[in-house]
Amino acid sequence: MLGREGHIDTFCIDNPMRAIKWPMQHAPGFEIDDLGMRIEPGEIEYALKQHPAVADAAVLHITRPSSRLAACIVAREGPEQNLAALSAFLARSLPQYMIPADYLFLDAFPLLETGKLDRAALTVLCEQRIEQGVISPQAAYTPPRNEIESYLVCLWQELLGAKQVGIYDNFFALGGHSLLAIRMMSRMQEQYHIEIPLRNLFETPNIASVAAAVVEALVVQEEDEDLDRLIAGLEDESGAGG
Repeated sequence: MLGREGHIDTFCIDNPMRAIKWPMQHAPGFEIDDLGMRIEPGEIEYALKQHPAVADAAVLHITRPSSRLAACIVAREGPEQNLAALSAFLARSLPQYMIPADYLFLDAFPLLETGKLDRAALTVLCEQRIEQGVISPQAAYTPPRNEIESYLVCLWQELLGAKQVGIYDNFFALGGHSLLAIRMMSRMQEQYHIEIPLRNLFETPNIASVAAAVVEALVVQEEDEDLDRLIAGLEDESGAGG
Protein backbone atom coordinates (compact mmCIF):
# COMPACT_ATOMS: atom_id res chain seq x y z
CA MET A 1 0.00 0.00 0.00
CA LEU A 2 1.02 3.61 -0.22
CA GLY A 3 2.53 3.67 3.20
CA ARG A 4 1.58 3.52 6.85
CA GLU A 5 2.90 6.02 9.36
CA GLY A 6 6.63 5.54 9.91
CA HIS A 7 7.00 2.76 7.36
CA ILE A 8 9.60 2.56 4.63
CA ASP A 9 8.76 0.81 1.40
CA THR A 10 11.47 -0.31 -1.00
CA PHE A 11 10.94 -1.29 -4.61
CA CYS A 12 12.94 -1.88 -7.75
CA ILE A 13 12.21 -1.02 -11.37
CA ASP A 14 13.30 -2.78 -14.53
CA ASN A 15 12.47 -0.27 -17.24
CA PRO A 16 15.06 1.31 -19.60
CA MET A 17 16.54 4.65 -18.57
CA ARG A 18 14.69 7.67 -19.88
CA ALA A 19 15.63 11.25 -19.06
CA ILE A 20 13.12 14.00 -18.40
CA LYS A 21 13.34 17.60 -17.24
CA TRP A 22 10.58 18.91 -15.02
CA PRO A 23 9.89 22.66 -14.66
CA MET A 24 12.73 23.98 -12.54
CA GLN A 25 10.49 26.29 -10.51
CA HIS A 26 9.50 23.16 -8.59
CA ALA A 27 13.09 22.31 -7.60
CA PRO A 28 14.30 23.30 -4.11
CA GLY A 29 17.63 24.52 -5.45
CA PHE A 30 20.16 21.88 -4.46
CA GLU A 31 21.77 18.94 -6.21
CA ILE A 32 23.41 15.65 -5.27
CA ASP A 33 26.58 14.95 -7.23
CA ASP A 34 28.43 12.24 -5.30
CA LEU A 35 26.25 9.40 -6.62
CA GLY A 36 28.06 9.75 -9.94
CA MET A 37 24.99 11.22 -11.64
CA ARG A 38 23.48 14.68 -11.82
CA ILE A 39 20.46 14.46 -9.56
CA GLU A 40 18.06 17.27 -8.78
CA PRO A 41 15.77 16.19 -5.91
CA GLY A 42 13.24 18.83 -6.91
CA GLU A 43 12.53 16.97 -10.15
CA ILE A 44 11.82 13.75 -8.24
CA GLU A 45 9.63 15.60 -5.74
CA TYR A 46 7.68 17.17 -8.58
CA ALA A 47 7.15 13.77 -10.21
CA LEU A 48 5.93 12.28 -6.93
CA LYS A 49 3.47 15.12 -6.35
CA GLN A 50 1.83 14.38 -9.69
CA HIS A 51 0.54 11.10 -8.27
CA PRO A 52 -3.04 11.58 -7.05
CA ALA A 53 -2.35 9.77 -3.75
CA VAL A 54 0.63 12.01 -2.81
CA ALA A 55 -0.12 15.20 -0.89
CA ASP A 56 3.49 16.21 -0.30
CA ALA A 57 6.95 14.76 -0.94
CA ALA A 58 10.56 15.45 0.00
CA VAL A 59 13.55 13.62 -1.49
CA LEU A 60 16.68 13.25 0.63
CA HIS A 61 20.24 12.07 0.12
CA ILE A 62 20.79 9.40 2.78
CA THR A 63 24.35 8.37 3.68
CA ARG A 64 23.62 5.71 6.32
CA PRO A 65 23.84 2.76 5.96
CA SER A 66 24.83 3.55 2.35
CA SER A 67 24.59 6.44 -0.09
CA ARG A 68 21.09 6.42 -1.57
CA LEU A 69 18.01 8.46 -2.35
CA ALA A 70 15.00 8.32 -0.04
CA ALA A 71 11.56 9.82 -0.60
CA CYS A 72 9.43 10.99 2.30
CA ILE A 73 5.72 11.18 1.52
CA VAL A 74 2.58 12.55 3.09
CA ALA A 75 -0.29 10.61 1.51
CA ARG A 76 -3.69 12.06 0.75
CA GLU A 77 -6.75 10.80 2.56
CA GLY A 78 -8.72 8.16 0.73
CA PRO A 79 -8.41 4.51 -0.23
CA GLU A 80 -4.99 2.90 0.13
CA GLN A 81 -2.95 2.86 -3.06
CA ASN A 82 -0.84 0.03 -4.38
CA LEU A 83 2.88 0.73 -4.08
CA ALA A 84 3.51 -1.03 -7.39
CA ALA A 85 1.28 1.55 -9.06
CA LEU A 86 3.41 4.35 -7.61
CA SER A 87 6.64 2.73 -8.79
CA ALA A 88 5.23 2.29 -12.29
CA PHE A 89 4.06 5.90 -12.23
CA LEU A 90 7.57 7.18 -11.46
CA ALA A 91 9.19 4.85 -13.99
CA ARG A 92 7.26 6.54 -16.79
CA SER A 93 8.97 9.87 -16.15
CA LEU A 94 12.27 9.34 -14.33
CA PRO A 95 15.52 7.59 -15.29
CA GLN A 96 16.66 4.65 -13.18
CA TYR A 97 19.27 6.53 -11.17
CA MET A 98 16.65 9.05 -9.98
CA ILE A 99 14.30 6.42 -8.53
CA PRO A 100 14.51 6.52 -4.70
CA ALA A 101 15.59 3.38 -2.88
CA ASP A 102 13.37 3.89 0.18
CA TYR A 103 10.03 5.46 0.97
CA LEU A 104 9.07 6.85 4.37
CA PHE A 105 5.39 7.65 4.87
CA LEU A 106 4.45 10.22 7.52
CA ASP A 107 1.33 12.04 8.68
CA ALA A 108 3.25 15.34 8.45
CA PHE A 109 6.78 16.62 7.87
CA PRO A 110 8.90 18.22 10.65
CA LEU A 111 9.04 21.99 10.19
CA LEU A 112 11.38 24.77 11.25
CA GLU A 113 10.13 27.77 13.21
CA THR A 114 9.87 29.59 9.90
CA GLY A 115 7.39 27.00 8.68
CA LYS A 116 9.80 25.55 6.13
CA LEU A 117 10.66 21.85 5.89
CA ASP A 118 13.26 20.72 8.45
CA ARG A 119 15.33 18.55 6.10
CA ALA A 120 17.95 17.81 8.78
CA ALA A 121 15.36 16.35 11.17
CA LEU A 122 13.67 14.49 8.34
CA THR A 123 17.00 13.00 7.24
CA VAL A 124 17.76 11.72 10.76
CA LEU A 125 14.29 10.17 11.01
CA CYS A 126 14.60 8.54 7.61
CA GLU A 127 18.04 7.06 8.36
CA GLN A 128 16.75 5.64 11.64
CA ARG A 129 13.84 3.94 9.89
CA ILE A 130 16.14 2.50 7.22
CA GLU A 131 18.53 1.09 9.83
CA GLN A 132 15.57 -0.42 11.68
CA GLY A 133 14.62 -2.17 8.44
CA VAL A 134 10.92 -1.34 8.59
CA ILE A 135 9.86 -2.66 5.19
CA SER A 136 6.35 -3.32 3.93
CA PRO A 137 5.37 -6.84 2.76
CA GLN A 138 5.00 -5.51 -0.79
CA ALA A 139 8.73 -4.81 -0.86
CA ALA A 140 9.75 -8.21 0.45
CA TYR A 141 13.37 -9.28 0.16
CA THR A 142 13.93 -11.92 -2.50
CA PRO A 143 17.04 -14.07 -1.88
CA PRO A 144 19.30 -15.51 -4.60
CA ARG A 145 18.07 -18.68 -6.29
CA ASN A 146 21.29 -20.04 -7.78
CA GLU A 147 25.08 -19.81 -7.68
CA ILE A 148 25.36 -16.91 -10.12
CA GLU A 149 22.79 -14.81 -8.26
CA SER A 150 24.55 -15.61 -4.97
CA TYR A 151 27.85 -14.38 -6.39
CA LEU A 152 26.24 -11.17 -7.64
CA VAL A 153 24.55 -10.55 -4.30
CA CYS A 154 27.92 -10.76 -2.52
CA LEU A 155 29.53 -8.53 -5.15
CA TRP A 156 26.81 -5.88 -4.92
CA GLN A 157 26.91 -5.93 -1.12
CA GLU A 158 30.66 -5.33 -1.25
CA LEU A 159 30.56 -2.53 -3.82
CA LEU A 160 27.44 -0.80 -2.49
CA GLY A 161 28.21 -1.24 1.20
CA ALA A 162 24.76 -2.75 1.70
CA LYS A 163 23.93 -5.30 4.39
CA GLN A 164 21.26 -7.00 2.31
CA VAL A 165 20.57 -7.03 -1.42
CA GLY A 166 17.68 -8.85 -3.03
CA ILE A 167 17.73 -10.10 -6.59
CA TYR A 168 15.11 -7.54 -7.65
CA ASP A 169 16.69 -4.54 -5.91
CA ASN A 170 17.65 -1.64 -8.15
CA PHE A 171 21.43 -1.12 -8.43
CA PHE A 172 21.12 2.65 -8.80
CA ALA A 173 18.46 3.03 -6.13
CA LEU A 174 20.83 1.31 -3.68
CA GLY A 175 23.45 3.98 -4.29
CA GLY A 176 25.13 2.60 -7.39
CA HIS A 177 26.51 5.00 -9.99
CA SER A 178 28.31 4.83 -13.32
CA LEU A 179 31.79 4.18 -11.88
CA LEU A 180 30.52 1.42 -9.58
CA ALA A 181 28.60 -0.05 -12.51
CA ILE A 182 31.83 -0.31 -14.53
CA ARG A 183 33.65 -1.92 -11.59
CA MET A 184 30.82 -4.37 -11.02
CA MET A 185 30.63 -5.43 -14.67
CA SER A 186 34.43 -5.78 -14.85
CA ARG A 187 34.54 -8.01 -11.74
CA MET A 188 31.65 -10.12 -13.00
CA GLN A 189 33.14 -10.57 -16.48
CA GLU A 190 36.49 -11.51 -14.98
CA GLN A 191 34.77 -14.10 -12.79
CA TYR A 192 32.92 -15.80 -15.64
CA HIS A 193 35.22 -14.94 -18.59
CA ILE A 194 32.40 -13.40 -20.60
CA GLU A 195 31.55 -10.02 -22.10
CA ILE A 196 28.24 -8.29 -21.39
CA PRO A 197 27.48 -4.71 -22.57
CA LEU A 198 27.30 -2.14 -19.78
CA ARG A 199 23.97 -0.93 -21.18
CA ASN A 200 22.39 -4.18 -19.94
CA LEU A 201 22.79 -2.99 -16.37
CA PHE A 202 21.33 0.43 -17.12
CA GLU A 203 18.33 -1.10 -18.87
CA THR A 204 17.57 -3.75 -16.23
CA PRO A 205 19.56 -2.88 -13.09
CA ASN A 206 18.79 -5.85 -10.88
CA ILE A 207 20.57 -9.11 -10.08
CA ALA A 208 17.89 -11.37 -11.55
CA SER A 209 18.26 -9.75 -14.98
CA VAL A 210 22.06 -9.52 -14.85
CA ALA A 211 22.33 -13.17 -13.81
CA ALA A 212 20.09 -14.16 -16.73
CA ALA A 213 22.42 -12.25 -19.08
CA VAL A 214 25.39 -14.13 -17.60
CA VAL A 215 23.71 -17.49 -18.22
CA GLU A 216 22.90 -16.50 -21.79
CA ALA A 217 26.50 -15.38 -22.40
CA LEU A 218 27.86 -18.63 -20.95
CA VAL A 219 25.55 -20.68 -23.21
CA VAL A 220 26.67 -18.75 -26.28
CA GLN A 221 30.29 -19.12 -25.24
CA GLU A 222 29.91 -22.89 -24.84
CA GLU A 223 28.23 -23.17 -28.23
CA ASP A 224 31.06 -21.20 -29.83
CA GLU A 225 33.65 -23.44 -28.19
CA ASP A 226 31.82 -26.55 -29.43
CA LEU A 227 31.78 -25.08 -32.94
CA ASP A 228 35.50 -24.29 -32.75
CA ARG A 229 36.25 -27.86 -31.69
CA LEU A 230 34.13 -29.20 -34.55
CA ILE A 231 35.89 -27.02 -37.10
CA ALA A 232 39.29 -27.97 -35.70
CA GLY A 233 38.36 -31.66 -35.95
CA LEU A 234 37.27 -31.28 -39.58
CA GLU A 235 40.49 -29.47 -40.43
CA ASP A 236 42.52 -32.25 -38.81
CA GLU A 237 40.65 -34.88 -40.82
CA SER A 238 41.14 -32.88 -44.01
CA GLY A 239 44.86 -32.54 -43.34
CA ALA A 240 45.22 -36.23 -42.59
CA GLY A 241 43.36 -37.15 -45.79
CA GLY A 242 45.66 -34.99 -47.89
